[in-house]
Amino acid sequence: MEAIAKTLDHIEARVPDEHNLFLVTMGGDILSNSLYYSLAGFGKARGAIARGAILGLAAGIGAVYLPKPLGLDPGPAGRTNQTKLLTAALYLSGGLIAGVVSKAIEEKSSSL
Repeated sequence: MEAIAKTLDHIEARVPDEHNLFLVTMGGDILSNSLYYSLAGFGKARGAIARGAILGLAAGIGAVYLPKPLGLDPGPAGRTNQTKLLTAALYLSGGLIAGVVSKAIEEKSSSL
């Protein structure tokens, strides 16, 4: 929400109220994460879980270490070492799940 609000403010566009800003942010987040994690499915099925893990770990590290250089509040993902670890673990688990699902879909579709 902060990134969208700052971007809109920077280009002198109207920043929506908090509720609408939340809706726009969630829609964008769902779309971008779906596209990002779908990359786990590119390539051979046997590598899907490893690709998912790499994608998740990269996203988790980015979520922890990129906010400050991007001029955003690093607090939500970087308050404590435990918060940083949990943030990275959540993204990693998302990547692993994407990989497992991708592998299962590929194996199911190839057996039809």
